[in-house]
Amino acid sequence: MLVPVGDSYGARKNLVEAQQAVPIAPPPPGGAPAAPVGPQAPPGPPVEPQPFHRPTERPGEPVTHGLASGPGGGPEVLGAQAPTQNLTQLLSLVAAGQGVSPDVKALASWAQAQPR
Repeated sequence: MLVPVGDSYGARKNLVEAQQAVPIAPPPPGGAPAAPVGPQAPPGPPVEPQPFHRPTERPGEPVTHGLASGPGGGPEVLGAQAPTQNLTQLLSLVAAGQGVSPDVKALASWAQAQPR
């Protein structure tokens, strides 16, 4: 049984009870391994892992290249839009949907009115 440490009061008890309520599936016949869960590696030849302590492939590029602070280019070198533009676009798309609350529509309008 898997239970995390550090949850709020009563969360561990609730999790244990929930895990006990649903029985674990029996192992497949013949002891065959269960189907893998999660993302699978693409088919093809295996990729050899690269050593962690190999020399850098970009000796003239600061490690902060692409970040908003520090030496090197900022996020613009990655071709990404500013986060506020992405959020404004997302809010606009959500607000255009059916059954959206007036609060979401008001938030989208407010975000569009902000200077960039």
